[in-house]
Amino acid sequence: MDWNRIEGSWKEFKGKAQSQWGQLTDDDLTTIGGKRDELLGKLQARYGYSKDRARQEIDRWLDDIGESADTLAARAMGAKNSAMEVADNFGSALHKSVEKNPVATLALTGALAFVLGALWKS
Repeated sequence: MDWNRIEGSWKEFKGKAQSQWGQLTDDDLTTIGGKRDELLGKLQARYGYSKDRARQEIDRWLDDIGESADTLAARAMGAKNSAMEVADNFGSALHKSVEKNPVATLALTGALAFVLGALWKS
C-alpha cells in the first residue's frame, strides 16, 4: 500500500489505525492527519517503541492493508466475471428460445414485463 493513498484518504484509514493501535486517541489520530512521521512519533510516545520498531509496525500495517485491498479486488473481479458469464448464458438461451419458438417467447416476455410493471408500481 502506498503511503500517499493513506495520506489522501486518512479519514477512511483512521479507523483501521485505531484498530491496529488502540492506545492512539482520537486527538492523536486527528493530529496525525495521514502524515507518516506524525504516526511514527505517536507510536513512539504511546507504545515506547524505538524509531526502527515504529517504522516496522507501520510497514507491517501497510502490508496488511494492501493484502486486504488485493483480496477485495480479486473478489470483485471474480464477481464481475461470474455476472458476465450469467448474462452471456441468459443471452444465448434467450436467442435460442426466440429461434425455436418466437410466439411463446414473446408471450413469456410480455407476461414477465406485466409482472415487473405491477411490482414496480406497488
